[in-house]
Amino acid sequence: MSDDKTKTAGGPRRAGAIGYGRPPIEHQFKKGQSGNPKGRPPGRGRRGARTLAEILIEEADAPVRVREGDKVRRVSSARAVVKSLKQKAMRGEDRAQAAFTKMLPTAEAAVGRTVAKSESPGPMVVFAIPDNGRNDPHRDGADGDQAGEETDSDRTR
Repeated sequence: MSDDKTKTAGGPRRAGAIGYGRPPIEHQFKKGQSGNPKGRPPGRGRRGARTLAEILIEEADAPVRVREGDKVRRVSSARAVVKSLKQKAMRGEDRAQAAFTKMLPTAEAAVGRTVAKSESPGPMVVFAIPDNGRNDPHRDGADGDQAGEETDSDRTR
């Protein structure tokens, strides 16, 4: 082989040949010169290189559609989560009630709102218990028991 030819997978190649990965000499980088003399512009870091806090805030602000009765509204994701948590707490779910009551004083303190003394006589726990029609006085077995079933009070007699 001669010095001006090199063997490659595509066949013989001449020094100074132009093609893929071999730009003309005048367009090649000069010795000691950077390929990007101005550098990357500020604020244009790696694509998606953000902190977890920035991502969380962006997602919390993202709008979502929420159905309230017959209406569909667009609210932020954070508001939708709080509404969902409130609804679960109102249905009587223990964890949702605990989370909601734990978050409320922190949120009130953050906005500078406090519960007035007249509004809060002392510590009180309120549970919303759905009955799903079980305690309907107009239904057979008004006390929730099936008709003909023996209850604890019947056994003690």
